[in-house]
Formats: sequence, C-alpha cells, structure tokens
Amino acid sequence: MFQAQLDLNNLIQSRQSQQLIIDQAKTELLRILTLKTDSVINISDTIIVDKTIVLGDIVNNLAANPDILAANDQVTINGLVEKEVAAQRYPTLRASIGYSYNRNQQSAGQTLLNQSYGPLAGFNFLVPIYNGSIYKRQQKVAEINTKNADMQKNILLRDYTSGSVKTYQAYSSALTQLETAQKNLELSQKLLDLVLQRFQLRQATIVDVTLAQQGFETAAFSLINLSFSAKSSEVELKRLAAKLTF
Repeated sequence: MFQAQLDLNNLIQSRQSQQLIIDQAKTELLRILTLKTDSVINISDTIIVDKTIVLGDIVNNLAANPDILAANDQVTINGLVEKEVAAQRYPTLRASIGYSYNRNQQSAGQTLLNQSYGPLAGFNFLVPIYNGSIYKRQQKVAEINTKNADMQKNILLRDYTSGSVKTYQAYSSALTQLETAQKNLELSQKLLDLVLQRFQLRQATIVDVTLAQQGFETAAFSLINLSFSAKSSEVELKRLAAKLTF
C-alpha cells in the first residue's frame, strides 16, 4: 500500500512538472504570435506526418528557394554592372533635344522686350583615349565580382542539396521507425493489461506491474519523439523547396 502511494505521488509530481513545461510553451507561442501572453488557448495534441515526400521533388524545387533566387539575382546584377563598366571603354555619342524660351524687358530708353524661343538640339561625341587603364581595372574587378557571386550561388545550392539529402535520410528513418514504435506501443499495452490481470489474480507482484508500466511509458515516449522528428524533417524539407504551407 505504501509503495503504491509513493508511485502515485511520483506520477502526480511528474505530471505537474510536465504541465508546467506545456504552459510555458503556450506562453512562448503567444509571445511569438504577438498575442497576450495570459490568454487561454487549446492546442490540438496530434502530429500528422506527410508520408508522400519524394527526395527528387525536393532537390528539383530548390531553385525556387528564396535564398537561391536572391543569389541568382545577385549574379544577374553583377553581370549588368560588368557590362556597364565595360561600356565606358568605348566611344560615346550623346544627343540632347529641348525647347527654350527667353524674355527680357528694359526701361530708360533701352530695349523693353527681347524674346527668343524655339527648339534646340545638340550632339556630344566622346572618345576615350587614355585614362591610366582605370576602366580596364574596373572591368576586371566587375568580372571577379560576377564570378564570386556565381560561385557563392553554387556553394549555396550545394549546401542546400546536401542539407536536403541529410534531412530526407532522417525523415525516411523516422518513418521506418514509426511503424516499429507503433507496434511496440500496442505490444506494451497488451503486456500491461496482462500483468494487471495477473496482479489481480495474485500471480504477479507490484514490481512486475511497475516494470510493465515503465515499458509502456517508454514505448509511448519513443513513438511521440519519432513522430516529432519525422514532422520536423518534413517541415524542413518543405521549407527548403519553398513548399511550406499552413
């Protein structure tokens, strides 16, 4: 009787500690959502894992990742800057056109009004002869910047591809272990029921019941952890492929 009361008290204490963790997690969630942290919310206690993810689809859609798109845009920008710098080495022809209107008025025997108006046009032809190879050096720097941007894009794509493969491996492993964990939970539940029946018939001791309960708790804990791991990998894969929806 005393041992059973001690076990019950320990379980109640463990539940209270876990409830504290849940309450603090809800408060942190409200803070992230910029809501009142003292609000009361109910969270659906379920983890649904998408088991239809294919690695090839994730890798093929990495080009849609915002970071990859930004890297591509940077390569394009540097290429345009390179062309702009290179254009400074060639002759330049500029044309200007406009319309002018002037009006003057004087007094004391002088001309009181002098008006002139009309269209105007002009051309400016510039031929660079020698500037100390400044434009050439600037063009070389622009070419290096373009190559660096392209290299950084390739490195980023490589890292994202490697991360996708590793995450998918963790995702596949978690899905495989989920089936075994579900079976273990069912078996541990049956074992616990059987031990409780034997205990009622005085064919099992309290130690047998405790061990069966611990086995059931361990199996349930393992199943939840694997489900969370699989869901986390799923979310990361969809984020990398820019397919994350809510």
